[in-house]
Amino acid sequence: MSKILGINYSGFHDTSMAIVNEQGNILTACSLERFTREKQDGRVSEELLRNIDFNEIEEVIITTNKNFEKQKHISKVHPQKLKVQRDVDFQHKEEFYKFIENLPLSNISFMDHELAHAASSFWLSGFDEAVCLVYDGGMYNTNIFGGVYSCSKKDGIKLIDGFDINIYSKITTLYTVITAMLGFTPNKHEGKITGLAAYGKYDEGCTNILIDWFVNKYDELESSLEWIFSYGQEINPIFHKNSKKIALIKESFKIFDKETIAFNLQFFTENHILKIIENMYENNMLHKNICLAGGLFANVKINQKIADFKNFKFANIFVAPPMGDEGTALGAALQAVNNKYMVTTFCNTMYLGDSYTENEILNVLDELKVVYQVVENPSNKIANILASGSEVALFDLRMEFGPRALGARSILAPANDKTINDRLNKKLNRTEFMPFAPMTLEEYLDKSYVNFENKKLAMKFMTIACECTKWMADNMSAVVHIDNTARPQIITKDDKFIYKMIHTYNDLTGLSSIVNTSFNIHEEPIINTPYEAVKGFLISGLDYLFFKEANILVKYEDNKDLAFLFVKERMLSHKPKEKQYQKLAKYFESKNQLLNNQLITKEKVLQEYSTSLLEKENVINELLKENKIYKNNILIRILKKLGLIK
Repeated sequence: MSKILGINYSGFHDTSMAIVNEQGNILTACSLERFTREKQDGRVSEELLRNIDFNEIEEVIITTNKNFEKQKHISKVHPQKLKVQRDVDFQHKEEFYKFIENLPLSNISFMDHELAHAASSFWLSGFDEAVCLVYDGGMYNTNIFGGVYSCSKKDGIKLIDGFDINIYSKITTLYTVITAMLGFTPNKHEGKITGLAAYGKYDEGCTNILIDWFVNKYDELESSLEWIFSYGQEINPIFHKNSKKIALIKESFKIFDKETIAFNLQFFTENHILKIIENMYENNMLHKNICLAGGLFANVKINQKIADFKNFKFANIFVAPPMGDEGTALGAALQAVNNKYMVTTFCNTMYLGDSYTENEILNVLDELKVVYQVVENPSNKIANILASGSEVALFDLRMEFGPRALGARSILAPANDKTINDRLNKKLNRTEFMPFAPMTLEEYLDKSYVNFENKKLAMKFMTIACECTKWMADNMSAVVHIDNTARPQIITKDDKFIYKMIHTYNDLTGLSSIVNTSFNIHEEPIINTPYEAVKGFLISGLDYLFFKEANILVKYEDNKDLAFLFVKERMLSHKPKEKQYQKLAKYFESKNQLLNNQLITKEKVLQEYSTSLLEKENVINELLKENKIYKNNILIRILKKLGLIK
């Protein structure tokens, strides 16, 4: 059976791959970070491709165009043009094409990056028709950074309005630069700004400064960050802050605290997107079903604002579960299968990564000498553990694809005790103001949330915020943010074990939601293997770890000696700041060496040129002495030939 392989490789971040067969079955999808253990790893995807049988692959789709082509896109809906239009070629470098050349298959095609984003949302939504809004930071070889797409199973996906990278300002640039300015990691910690915003308040002066940077000083804003180690294989690319330029931006906000800046940034960004939606409405581009894709829509508050747009009532909103660039690998494969085989129906599960058998799990536990017990009635056992106030790390099924943990690699905890937030944040070394998300039984949505009907598809994948009822806020405060919203995952009968377990928990406590947060060590990707599960569990000091496939329960108290060894190993070997500084030192050392080499080369060229001029002058003098030049026109011809005059 023919298979299509989608690959997202940019040389910057979020390398990923996905395989879809000719019947539309998604066979696998995974990001490189889950294997290298470096978040958003953007290097060449050797570890992802190593186990693929390319004899079964009919075609490889790369998630950008083959070359950058200047085609002006004048948008009817994007509200902010650059003050001065640019004429820049956003062309991939030679290293990108070397990666393509080294792929063990000749049938390689390219797909527009933003189209791949749109496909990752529409084909997973299940809609017959929809409008899709895409917005991200752009991609090399692609002349737009988003746009509006008309989508239908009958006619496919068509761009109807594009956001030209040389004509329009990107709100994603502003959000990322302010993230960096506030001391967080750009292109990684924007979600922390969204969480922090709820603690701030509106300030007209602060918003005006944001507008000034976005409208009048966009080029300065954009140049404050640069990718280093791009296309490299040894070191994961870093979005590096230019300290002088960031300091200049920071100076303009010096009278405001972080919370106020975060609030006004979120407020301004929401209004920017709502203006696009309003312009889509005025230009008759909206549809009752709306799909969203692109890194900007990792922002669940923006998605909520779109769903609640007052001038047009959306019946349904769907956000691509892998909304970032990793999702384009899947989108490209889905789109290619639709193009080739006219498949229009795809399963929208995100459990697409690796899974492990009972024997594989047992082998790891036995090798590490983990103390564990086999549980006979797991849903009842885990429900009772949660009801007692303890937390459980859950390892079940295939690993999730995308940024959200959806119960396969999750940490579960009771939601009725607000102190669980502090306890978990300390154990996981996470920022204290970040909210945890709830898993909520479908039957209790009415009791838990307000105005959620058109959000249910997005809520399945935890990609949208919802306003909570008073009952929810009073009884499950651990998952209700300070602004009275939550980012829920709906649990249905399809979720089997978790559905049964939360029902048992509800019988015990009268509560229909529990905490769900990603199972990972701080600043590392979500865990993948059983070994990583044991290591992450013991380093974090969580109460219990449950392997559903083997019905095995591990208790921290029974494995303290092993936990000590893991913590000791981490303290001795894992020094993230030092590692980061070493990377940067190496970069600047190589950059200085490059500059020195360039200066030496320039000096050498100038010296050779001077020598050449001297030699040419000597030739002319000799000719003049010998009276061989006797007419001006002959002299001119000789001087031209020697290159001394034009």
